[in-house]
Amino acid sequence: MSKPFVSVLMPTYNHGEFVTQAIESVLAQELTNFELVICDDGSSDQTPEIAAEYARRDPRVRFFRNPNNLGLSANYNRCYRAAQPESPYLIVLPSDDWWNPGLLQALVDTAEQHPQAAFVHCGGYRVRDEGRQLNSYMEIFNPRPEPGLHRAVKELYCNNYVLMQGTLIRRSALRRFYPHPYLCDEDLTFVSDYLLWTEILTRGGQAYYLPEQLVYFRDHPGSHTIPLNDIPRTHEEVTLFEKKLDKITALDPELERARREALAARLAGLGFHYLENAQLEQARPFLERAARFSSRFRLDVTVARAIMRLPLPQIVRSQLWHLALFLSQRLQRWGPWSRPQQALGLLDSLPLLPLGLLPLLG
Repeated sequence: MSKPFVSVLMPTYNHGEFVTQAIESVLAQELTNFELVICDDGSSDQTPEIAAEYARRDPRVRFFRNPNNLGLSANYNRCYRAAQPESPYLIVLPSDDWWNPGLLQALVDTAEQHPQAAFVHCGGYRVRDEGRQLNSYMEIFNPRPEPGLHRAVKELYCNNYVLMQGTLIRRSALRRFYPHPYLCDEDLTFVSDYLLWTEILTRGGQAYYLPEQLVYFRDHPGSHTIPLNDIPRTHEEVTLFEKKLDKITALDPELERARREALAARLAGLGFHYLENAQLEQARPFLERAARFSSRFRLDVTVARAIMRLPLPQIVRSQLWHLALFLSQRLQRWGPWSRPQQALGLLDSLPLLPLGLLPLLG
């Protein structure tokens, strides 16, 4: 096989009902000089048979099957190691999503026109199983980058506005700004891609935002983006900002402050969650750490900590917090807040999306 211009990485696991559409959307691309690397992570359904048949029919498709289930991030890395190392670009398409036929051509054209961009990312639609569009990905994020070349690193610390399924990565930039032998950090399950983008931009890389909706990412019960995963995802974001980025931002006081505020936002969100559910012992350390890491006064954290200290039963203190949330919701008609916690944080401009993102999507 000649050197492909783009390596398309498709990790898959028990996506027999979706994988055909994902593969067909790659094979239908207007840009045809690519390889499609499919790695099955020990599926128990018909996924391996479907993928293997495509590999037999099209030499651009290469299929591998892990003898044991490695997990999501490790399977991403399996795809990455199996790809042709000479390809200038790579991109990931999970096997439950699909692409517009013009995606690869649009991203590659943009990357070729802007060689300073470490990665080029576009938008997409969240859809139900039957393909019904629910909303676009970027519209839920504020702040977010303007279209074009950017280094919107502080905005990225607030929210992961980069849609992995629609992000073309330049290999040379990956080697420069992401000095790791893997694509995804296997310590992380839900936010390994988030770490990838934050490391690249934090280390000085630039990106290009192409404001076209070229990806369809599927909302279904087995997706890693369902609300059930909000709490473990936020715990991983705490790890990301507390332990993965701290040495990178240490020499840049401005980014270090932004990192600490991003960490405080996640800690506060976890504290609020546990307080809402009358889990006061779990809530306490997160709220205390949020107050310690934030360099600004946060009314929401102050109110929550005050409620925590009241000599009242746990359930009563939880109900008081619910009352505070209710009052903050009433305030929303007079203020530009999108979540109750933000309404409480009258002096805090950093959004608290991590714990409420997906409920807002519907």
